Amino acid sequence: MILDEMKSRLGCKEFYLSTDPEDARGKHVYEKVGFRPEHKMLDDEELFKIVLD
Repeated sequence: MILDEMKSRLGCKEFYLSTDPEDARGKHVYEKVGFRPEHKMLDDEELFKIVLD
């Protein structure tokens, strides 16, 4: 996954994305790969976060 590459090359451990709150399919995919809702809004979009160990 590209996030693993960014972690190993750049030391990134947290990643955020935002999506339309009505995008049920997108949110399902994001949660399936490990993103979790932050229960916050950013520019009218729902914020998700993943933390890599």
